[in-house]
Amino acid sequence: MNECFRQIVDVSKSGFVIEYQHKTIFLGSCFADNMGSRFASGLLDCLTNPYGVAFNPASVGQALERMMSCAPVDASELIECNGLWHHPDFHGSFSRPGADEVVAAVNRATAAAHDYLREADNVVLTFGTAWVYRLRSTGRVVANCHKLPQDRFERERLRADDIAVRWLGLLADLKSFGKPKNIILTVSPVRHIKDGAHGNAVSKSELLLAADALERSGAVYYFPSFELMMDDLRDYRFYADDYFHPNAMSVNYIMSKFMEATFDSTARSYHAEGAAIVRRLEHRPLNGLTAEYVVFMEQTLEQLKKLKVKYPLANVCTRISELESQLSGLKDIKQL
Repeated sequence: MNECFRQIVDVSKSGFVIEYQHKTIFLGSCFADNMGSRFASGLLDCLTNPYGVAFNPASVGQALERMMSCAPVDASELIECNGLWHHPDFHGSFSRPGADEVVAAVNRATAAAHDYLREADNVVLTFGTAWVYRLRSTGRVVANCHKLPQDRFERERLRADDIAVRWLGLLADLKSFGKPKNIILTVSPVRHIKDGAHGNAVSKSELLLAADALERSGAVYYFPSFELMMDDLRDYRFYADDYFHPNAMSVNYIMSKFMEATFDSTARSYHAEGAAIVRRLEHRPLNGLTAEYVVFMEQTLEQLKKLKVKYPLANVCTRISELESQLSGLKDIKQL
């Protein structure tokens, strides 16, 4: 009998380490956003889903291809609906009343993502579902349906073998793009209940089989986010109120396991110290901008500068400059 009433999931160590100065890009489902936010909360350098969430492997792959090639879009790729122009590979935040505005916003994002990906040390991929929607007019899988009429799409499920074959080629291209990269793959623990309980289970099975094939090929390090949620955290108290998204406690637990498996000791220390500073930066005074609050922020600036001295390769210069600029406008308050 398991006396702790849990099934402990063993997480294998990666064959590499993530260091505190590394650049990391997260691509994929909303769990990629969860992971990226935990990195950012510890002042680690990261870029998360620059095109918006992409739930399925085909859309994640299309996004990665565009970033590597820096391929621009043009107005012919856009779809107009209800007074807005949309691109099916991009989040609704890129949608605009004018097609030229969409093209400009998308191409700026692509140029920035291309540059970041080239210099990235780590790429973390999160697959959420094997179900996809294919635009009938082009036959292309979309990342975002933008609430267009349902009859414009065909729904289908990707097969594990097809996912694996497609991604073996993509990962080979990625490894030769820019500086050497550690590539991490995980399957999202978020349950896609809109697909039905059985549909979600079958979908996750396809993803898990594809991930297993990619791991056995040596193309990726597989991190078991899905398994940690399903077996180690096998209780609804670890879910949000909707009962299919992990809550903050479970995301923190999964990320602690991720850090144990991939971070070196210096990166873990840096993240903990950076998180304490971020909590101070996010503090909002109850009584407005008082002299006491200005002193608090000056102390925070000093902590940030000391962090930079202790960890000289940390990418926090912009944070320091922003805080210095903010404080320069508050000097009069301190003197009151």
